[in-house]
Amino acid sequence: MLNSSLNYLFGLRGVADDERPAARLWAGRFELPMILLALWILIEWYLRGKNIYSVRLDQVTDWIIWLLFVFETLVLTSLVNDKARYLRSNWMNLIIISIGLPLLWVGSS
Repeated sequence: MLNSSLNYLFGLRGVADDERPAARLWAGRFELPMILLALWILIEWYLRGKNIYSVRLDQVTDWIIWLLFVFETLVLTSLVNDKARYLRSNWMNLIIISIGLPLLWVGSS
């Protein structure tokens, strides 16, 4: 219960248990890749800090990461019955998507 409350508080609730089976299935399929993506972000920050990472590769991976967040959010939102509840309980994805795009455009120019 505490874990679920913390996930909701941090905007990482995922798909509710009472949602459609297809939504729960795809949420499970996205879980490991998104965890690995989060770990990659930490590694990428380390490499940037050490100036080991090329600027061009940096821009490409930033776009890929952003697109994966968009893709996950669009797929799961389309599959759940209660779209408003899903988006409210996963507000962190919306922040990443909405803040990330302007930052990507600025970084690309």
